[in-house]
Amino acid sequence: MKEIKLSDGSVLNSYTATGLAEGFIESDDSHDILKAWSFLGQSGLVFRLQGWFGRNIESLVESGYLNQDYTVNYSRLMEDQL
Repeated sequence: MKEIKLSDGSVLNSYTATGLAEGFIESDDSHDILKAWSFLGQSGLVFRLQGWFGRNIESLVESGYLNQDYTVNYSRLMEDQL
């Protein structure tokens, strides 16, 4: 899996990705939160956690924020910024 970096330059790991997704690690950067969900999906960890994680990642795919392969859909993010 490709290394995913956050806006502060740190590299995501399982703990940080889970914390950002669940909200016990705070971030004002929505891109970082989507990167965390992407990490969880691409690593397969999302399906070893509580069902809430699986339901939320599928919702992010359905709404177009993540692609089917769980990569971030940056074109969708650009649409939101317009």
